[in-house]
This record gives sequence, structure tokens and C-alpha cells, in this order.
Amino acid sequence: MKKMIFTAYFLSVIGMLFAQNEEQLFSIEDDSIRSNKQYIESFYFDYQNEAYSLYKSLTIASANKAYSYTINLYDYDIAKGDGGSFRIIDVILNGKSILCLRQSNGWEALNAEECIGVIPLDEVSTALLFKGFPYPNDPEQLTIIVMHKDKAKVVFNKHFILKEIEKSNTSYRLILQDQVIEYISINQPANCAYIYHIWKENNILKFGGPYEKIDEG
Repeated sequence: MKKMIFTAYFLSVIGMLFAQNEEQLFSIEDDSIRSNKQYIESFYFDYQNEAYSLYKSLTIASANKAYSYTINLYDYDIAKGDGGSFRIIDVILNGKSILCLRQSNGWEALNAEECIGVIPLDEVSTALLFKGFPYPNDPEQLTIIVMHKDKAKVVFNKHFILKEIEKSNTSYRLILQDQVIEYISINQPANCAYIYHIWKENNILKFGGPYEKIDEG
């Protein structure tokens, strides 16, 4: 199932184009995660009280091994075959759910090797990247959760095409495209798109752009 409020979406994109900013997605103050709300769109949810089944369960530990989280991914039975592999993300620490996200649009595996992206930020903070299902003519939904000690919070939830992940032992960068390029004819694009980045810097994640305009797929 897919539903987007197109006016709000394109206004948010236009606002970012004029801003050309580089900003933190979140900060950690007194062990609380403080998100930048302009980077968080609402989830679309239309499956209240429907039955669901476990898709996959993952265990992810902080860098210092002091915190071990269970990430349970579920899908609604009614939504199977409707695009995506899971629609519920439940983050559990010491047997207690510290964050549960539910939506009707699907997330899917990041790639053939990874179900989700894991980004160590510091000794006790870890970010998780979830990639949305690419519904036709729409950028997929990208969701980032930060886990810090006994807390977890959404710090990013917007629609971008994930073009590339650049990572090493010390760096992590997402290359994003803000729109699907459509064509009037084979050699005539009907629109253009812009490139944005999310990257790790000083133990947090930053968002920046636009850095490049493109008019071909």
C-alpha cells in the first residue's frame, strides 16, 4: 500500500533546495537523543489491530558491548505481497521495547548481504538505517534510528533514493537523490533531481546538500 501527501513532500524538497544547508540530524544531551524534526516525516499507518508475523530478528551491540539490542522486524499478514518485507520495527533492550515503529508502507533489505545498515557512532551510540520499498515513480523511504544506552529514537524519515553507501572502518556516507527522473521521451527528461549526503562526523550524523543537479537516471 502507498500513500503520500505530495504537496507537503515537494514543499519540503523545495525548502531544502533553497537552504543548501549542512545540519546535524540529532544531538545527545544528558543522555537524551534530541532529533531535528524537519528531517522526520510522519509514517502512513492503516493496519490498526491487524495480525502480523516475524520477518527477522537481529542482535546489535554497542561498540563497547555494554548494550545489546534485539531488533525484531515484523510484517502484517494482510500486507504480504504488497511491496516490502516488513512494516514494524521493534527495538528491545533487556526484554523491554524502547522503540516500536509501525507503518503500512514497506521497508526491505538494504542489499543482498545486509538487512539493515548499522552505523557505530561512539562507544555507546549506534545508528540503524532502514530502506523503504521503491514504489513506482517515488523515492524510497529512508528511516534512521539512533540507539544511545537505554534509549532509541527516529532521527531521519524522508523519501530519498539511496544511490550509494560509502563506508570504511572510520567513515560512513550515504549518497542520496531526491526525486525519480521521469522522461517525456527517451532523450528528454521531464524533471531534474539533486544529490544530498548523510554522513558520520564527530560521532553524530549530518545532512547536507544539494551538492549536484542531475537530469538523467
